[in-house]
Amino acid sequence: MTDWNALISDVVAGNWKDPSTGKAAIVPFETIRIEETLDGGEADVLAPLKLGKRLAVVCDTNTVEAMGRRVAKHLKGLGTVDEIVLPSTLECDEPTIALVQEKTRHADAIVAVGSGALSDTCKYATFKDGRKYATFGTAASMNGYAASTASVTLNNGYKTSLPAHAPRGIFLDLKVSASA
Repeated sequence: MTDWNALISDVVAGNWKDPSTGKAAIVPFETIRIEETLDGGEADVLAPLKLGKRLAVVCDTNTVEAMGRRVAKHLKGLGTVDEIVLPSTLECDEPTIALVQEKTRHADAIVAVGSGALSDTCKYATFKDGRKYATFGTAASMNGYAASTASVTLNNGYKTSLPAHAPRGIFLDLKVSASA
């Protein structure tokens, strides 16, 4: 069986070289962890990122039970943790981004727990105000966790990809993803 974390760690550390160019790969994030389960280890994987002493865990009404509440509970050893639960029907649009910015304004960083729309909302909100964020993904079908763009529906109704920033860390719990 392939140890994907070893390969990913090599890429993140700059040790993997592109065979066609011989140059080290450069990635915009500090770590990716893919584990059978992260239950109980959330603080251990997040602490090295030094996101700050006040974190906002942002999830939705679906992901709060799947993983959000657990992440918030285990991060309390790192500092103050606020839990923000958004409706499961959320879209990554300008009003929702503004809402997340307002509800998390006192946090040093955001920890997103969810799939595409929630992750992109947190990604763009923190990009706009210069804060860091990390994400605990809950859906295996989401392919944009590591992207440095966000798919945002503008106030005029058009959906577009906007420049943003990648999360400092991406954490995938296969047990949670398999049940999504």
